Amino acid sequence: MWGLQVARILYRKNETTFWQHLPKDAPGTTHLFGELAGLEQIKPRKIFDITPYTVAKAETFKADVTNPFRAKGRLSGINGGIDAKIGVTNNMTMDLTINPDFGQVEADPSEVNLSAYETFFSEQRPFFIEGNNITNFGIGIGDGGVGNDNLFYSRRIGRKPQGDPDLNDGWNSDVPTQSAILGAAKLTGKNKNGLSLGFVEAVTAEEIAEIDTLGGRIFETVEPLTNYFVGRVQKDINDGNTIIGGIITSTNRKLDTNLAESLHKAAYTGGADFTQYFKEKSWMFNINADFYSVWNFGGDNTGKGFEWNANMGLESFWSVWTGGNLSSSSLSTGMLRRGPMMKIPGSANARIRDQYSFASFVNAVLSLENYAFPFNCHLNGYYRIPL
Repeated sequence: MWGLQVARILYRKNETTFWQHLPKDAPGTTHLFGELAGLEQIKPRKIFDITPYTVAKAETFKADVTNPFRAKGRLSGINGGIDAKIGVTNNMTMDLTINPDFGQVEADPSEVNLSAYETFFSEQRPFFIEGNNITNFGIGIGDGGVGNDNLFYSRRIGRKPQGDPDLNDGWNSDVPTQSAILGAAKLTGKNKNGLSLGFVEAVTAEEIAEIDTLGGRIFETVEPLTNYFVGRVQKDINDGNTIIGGIITSTNRKLDTNLAESLHKAAYTGGADFTQYFKEKSWMFNINADFYSVWNFGGDNTGKGFEWNANMGLESFWSVWTGGNLSSSSLSTGMLRRGPMMKIPGSANARIRDQYSFASFVNAVLSLENYAFPFNCHLNGYYRIPL
């Protein structure tokens, strides 16, 4: 079954016309499309694409005679890899890549971060964007990848090395600008029975900084060899009005003593979510929960926690949400972008036995956008745990 919608926009009349009527208070659009029937004897193309690539790089800059790595005023190099896309079935696609190059991707804006938390950047790389509607697991409040925290933050795969070489006065270093992705595989799709599957496996290389000591060269690891894994499952039942799902993620690093104090050796997360639609999807209820556990270089568990969120939307006007977390560590999981719980009205925080921190919130919003001006009403509440 295919859906079809046609729209006409007349700017001179400020008029928009749809073939299938969309009520102003509709909670969505796709389920209101017209039905396109009569498509028969269509044979899908077998997908098997392999794309090798080679990239030559050249860079010029002002020469610095005091720095042996920049004394010539130019750098050059050559790189290569392979991308592949394979149609496992008509509705399951496998993407493979070896040493990918994302030079055609839009560069991130420059930023100066003076906070204790890393800057969030939107994902722009095609390998991680395609199928991310399946691998995403939103936790918190908001819509889309920016307004909602995601248990799978793919920008940490292939990011800038996290370590800094320890330099004495007069020493110079050559530090890699990003962690190379040695290889990655992804399987995504949704079958005719409403089962969605998403699996991502990626390995990034150990990155080493070369240091000139004014009489010799030494090498220092600034990013360890790392393995990332994500598994996501969702099932639509009751004509798509009920959706249940789960996710697991893992990050494992091959640490040495140089990075043992600043990085975790392993981190694991898991979660489950449930969504229920009512009254032709004009009402919606969603709840999700996740947990995490982190280990250090010595194999000790350094943190674990649990988080839950629930929200309800009514007739596209009312939205009510609540949530909370319980954590024994202020550090986040391996692939969850680092940061404290979102600070909103109605939050309450406590500490239990000096080991576990607790936070919770309740909030409600009423939006009347069909009137001459928007109106918002916040209903806030909190509760405390007896210590």
